[in-house]
Amino acid sequence: MDNLKALEQKHKELGEEIEKLKQAATVSYKRPRAEFNKLYNYITDNGFIYSDQEAHMNTDQLHYDLGNYFLTLEEAERARDRQLAYVRMTDAIREANEGWVADVMDVNQRKYYPYLDEGIVYWKWKYLGATLPIEMLCSEDARNKLGDSLNEDFKIWMGVE
Repeated sequence: MDNLKALEQKHKELGEEIEKLKQAATVSYKRPRAEFNKLYNYITDNGFIYSDQEAHMNTDQLHYDLGNYFLTLEEAERARDRQLAYVRMTDAIREANEGWVADVMDVNQRKYYPYLDEGIVYWKWKYLGATLPIEMLCSEDARNKLGDSLNEDFKIWMGVE
């Protein structure tokens, strides 16, 4: 009888241990969030990075929902640099396009866009559709004007530095 109780106890302990291991092995694909009263970082409208305590307030939720919520200063700096690179690129493309507008439904219109392959930026083109935001598409003339001037910003935006 004692052996049976010992086995039942051992079975129970093993079951609990298995559950702990399963929980520890669970991978979360959600963006991380600071625990209550722990610090997180966000980018202000003037580009500075501030820290705030997670208090489950509306502003905390809004920072998180907008993707302006980072657990480390390095993550926040990288996100700010990527956003600045994107704006510089789209401004340069808009200016070089001189009023040309990409029509993703026009099968006869060539649309050029930057493309990264093994660390090298190339310009590719398509007639229909887009693989990047429409602000990143340009005419052949604009592509020729831009040359390699967007390469570094494109690499930053793509997260390849």
